[in-house]
Amino acid sequence: MKRITSLILILSMGTAMVYCQTDANEPIEITETEKPTVKPVGLIAEDNFESGTWNNFWVRDWRQCCEYSAQFQSDVVRSGQYAVRFELDYLDGQYQIINGTKNNGTRSSANFGDYERYGKIGTEEWYGLSTYLEPPYDPDPCGELIFQWHGQADYDLGEGSLSPPLALYLEDGEYVVKLRHTDKRVATNNDLVVQKLFVEPYVAGQWVDWIFHMKWDYKGSGNGFVEVWKNGVQVVDYQGPNCYNDLNNLFWTMGVYKWPWKTCQTGEDFPACCAENGRPYDDCNSNVTNRVMYVDNFKVAGAGATLEDMKLD
Repeated sequence: MKRITSLILILSMGTAMVYCQTDANEPIEITETEKPTVKPVGLIAEDNFESGTWNNFWVRDWRQCCEYSAQFQSDVVRSGQYAVRFELDYLDGQYQIINGTKNNGTRSSANFGDYERYGKIGTEEWYGLSTYLEPPYDPDPCGELIFQWHGQADYDLGEGSLSPPLALYLEDGEYVVKLRHTDKRVATNNDLVVQKLFVEPYVAGQWVDWIFHMKWDYKGSGNGFVEVWKNGVQVVDYQGPNCYNDLNNLFWTMGVYKWPWKTCQTGEDFPACCAENGRPYDDCNSNVTNRVMYVDNFKVAGAGATLEDMKLD
């Protein structure tokens, strides 16, 4: 009989892995199905959503309105059986009170957790995912974004929340990769240098594979960069500062965020505010009332990864 002489338990990304060591001449056989998956060097986490549930590294945004805000479904997928469906309606904000505070109803999203490890100044990172815009996804003069790297403001120093340093926007029928940066210690949105790194019309009803590669640095004399691939073709090769001079790390979030709808989420007479002429009442007269998009095949990796590791096929 084989005798186990030591037991080692390792916790990694919320997953328990048990390794057993026997006497020197009595190895334990591991079947093919029991062998751990070997990840490419540098690959930190990946989720193809095939479990049909949220992996333990996701944090669902508490500002989501309803059950339909973020769901696993099998009708629209990039590969496999499941993908995540995000839906945002301009009336979402009237339906739910969360933690005693009225939901502002402007987003349906999920965050990649563990803010202490990722998005740190000076670190190199890779992110990959597939996105799909549900038709008709009509162009709208009021912008929105579908994934972003957001800073954590230094509130203790008097800094307020800032727009994201890096994000993929949808603006009037176009994809826009937008970059912001500043080296100012305590900044406002007026201090930010804003650049559009990539602009291209979007097409609804098609999967798009995105890979982002960056090294975070706010200094003009630093080593910051951003590289972006869309469907395997490099569309951004930027060298320079790409974030803010903050103490805390950036964090990544995916899903629909449409801030122009926020105006009518805070009034006392919500339905009247949001139903002027059958459309949302907001600062830029949005001409749509609903957005649906899908995400599949998420990956995040560190400096040891390569473009080949991040491919989503």
